[in-house]
Amino acid sequence: QYPLQAGGGASDKYIFNYVAGTLTVTKVPLVIALENLTQSFTGQGLAPDLKTNLPDLALTLTYNGSAVRPVLPGNYAVVGTINDTNYVGNANGSLVITKAAQTITFDALTHVTFGGAPFDLTATTTAPLSVSLVSSNLNVATISGTKVTIIGAGETTITASQEGNSNYNAAVSVSRTLTVNKAAATVALSNLAQTYSATAKNPTATTSPVASLPVSFAYTPGSATAPINVGSYGVTATINHPNYAGSA
Repeated sequence: QYPLQAGGGASDKYIFNYVAGTLTVTKVPLVIALENLTQSFTGQGLAPDLKTNLPDLALTLTYNGSAVRPVLPGNYAVVGTINDTNYVGNANGSLVITKAAQTITFDALTHVTFGGAPFDLTATTTAPLSVSLVSSNLNVATISGTKVTIIGAGETTITASQEGNSNYNAAVSVSRTLTVNKAAATVALSNLAQTYSATAKNPTATTSPVASLPVSFAYTPGSATAPINVGSYGVTATINHPNYAGSA
């Protein structure tokens, strides 16, 4: 506001009475636009975009009455205000901070062999959270933390998951197949020359490194039936075990 005082009038016919006045210049109202009101958690303070049709104006934002930018997921009442000597305006809105997404990285698994030492798996997520690993077939492998212990030959599905928390949504689980191959074993055949006795004859099979593994015999000419008659027979001995493989 500006005070005004008139004066300086001159006339030989009139007497001037001067009345003081006030000139009021009001601020120009401007429209404020609040944009980018939905954002994802980043661990840092977040703010919407506050725009007017004039650049370089001083603008302030409050969140639930505080000037501190919010960090955690939630809804925050936002008030944007122009702080300028010549312009005025404000806007109200709601800033929504959503949980952040996370992605698991869990590479394909190489084949391992029964009898191998326990080993660690690596599965990570884009969030600062730990990943859980679960084996679908405990007869093949068990998992404690990230360490895998081989129980038997076969296949198991290992699933990496992360359930999320107050700041992160659950990740999409990633599953990989772990194949455990049978361990190699050797078969040594002996007692290959025998005398006819009208009874079926089988050679003797010795296995290692594990003794007394079950072995089946196949004969040529012929079949799996042990030969009785005098003759020369080709013999193949094959280990029949869930965790070992080998033949002679």
